Amino acid sequence: TLIIRPDDSVAVFNLDDILCGASKCMPNLLAVDIFVPQQYVLSSRGYLGFGSDGDERKQFVLTADGIRDFFREVHGTLQSFSFRLDECCWDIVKSKTDHGKAFLALGTMPNLKKLYFSHVGFDDIQVLMRCLNPNLKVLSLSNVKLRSSSWCREDASIVTSTLRKMTKLITLDLSA
Repeated sequence: TLIIRPDDSVAVFNLDDILCGASKCMPNLLAVDIFVPQQYVLSSRGYLGFGSDGDERKQFVLTADGIRDFFREVHGTLQSFSFRLDECCWDIVKSKTDHGKAFLALGTMPNLKKLYFSHVGFDDIQVLMRCLNPNLKVLSLSNVKLRSSSWCREDASIVTSTLRKMTKLITLDLSA
């Protein structure tokens, strides 16, 4: 299991490098748990200046290609994937993940059983649905944003239709 949560001492949170290193050094990686604090996302975009103790801005590096490359390497082994963002940064990270399309490989991973998204943004419901693997046993979509953050009735109908087809699902968390 790879748990990625930077502490305050990390100046540059380069998720691309971390995922690349993990795919090379951990060939039998089964689970990944990523949490991205807002101080890295907002600071790297110029929303936050220097900290109260004079520390320089935090930097955050993430690209859609970095995520896609990682998924290509762990496609046959990954069983659990968690991507959680702190509040207030879903829209910025959405642009870094090609509007959620970088996660599409999750929908075809043969061994993926658990998927957690929290405060993650997608351009539309179809992209999100294509990320959902039919073999999932555990699914958590917490504060997942669509388009400019709101869901419509049609989105809920599409989610319901997709969930009905997920016959192996044991645990479901849908929260706003």
